[in-house]
Amino acid sequence: MGAAGARALNTLVSSDELARHAGWRVFDCRHDLMQHALGEQQYRQAHIPGASFAHLDRDLSAPKNGRNGRHPLPDPQTFIAWLGAQGLKPSDQVVCYDGGSGAMAARLWWMLRWVGHEASAVLDGGFARWSEERLPTSTQRPAISPTTFAAKLDPSMTATLDEVR
Repeated sequence: MGAAGARALNTLVSSDELARHAGWRVFDCRHDLMQHALGEQQYRQAHIPGASFAHLDRDLSAPKNGRNGRHPLPDPQTFIAWLGAQGLKPSDQVVCYDGGSGAMAARLWWMLRWVGHEASAVLDGGFARWSEERLPTSTQRPAISPTTFAAKLDPSMTATLDEVR
């Protein structure tokens, strides 16, 4: 079940609420800035059932060119194509989580809003709280049917370096 037929959540969602909605789209955004492969390794070991993995460097950032920072925003069309490859539909309620602080999950949450997907939330407490509450985990990757994601890019959500200056 997507956001249709339920109240769309767009900020925080509790682990209890997520556990009651197995049809929501879930993205594991765990990442360690010092060990870039750790988040994906943790995902393979255990994740929330039905979760797909979103890698900060590979999926949520553009390649670095020496002038564009540590984790530059990807080209919007590249990100939109990635969302389509993930099978995201406009009716999907998305929940993003990371290891606990929400910093990595908040990036995907913001990027979804940047391309017009308002029904997105961050899991309060992330995977740490989910695990503490002894909720189920999985090692299975979800079966994904790609879509063509219909974006409504909001250019007002970004600023160029010249605009910041």
